[in-house]
Amino acid sequence: MCSYIEPNSKTKEYAILFKTLLKNRDFGKSILIFSASIDFRLEKYYNRKIQN
Repeated sequence: MCSYIEPNSKTKEYAILFKTLLKNRDFGKSILIFSASIDFRLEKYYNRKIQN
C-alpha cells in the first residue's frame, strides 16, 4: 500500500512545480506544446496499432 501513498505527495509537488512553471509564460507554453505533440504522436501510434 505504501507505493500507492507516495505518488500522491509526489503529484502535489509536481502540480506546484507545474504552476510555478506556467507563471513563467514562455516556458509554460513550450511545455504545453511539447506535451501536446507527445499526445498526438501516441494517438497516431495507437491508431496505427489498432488498424493493423
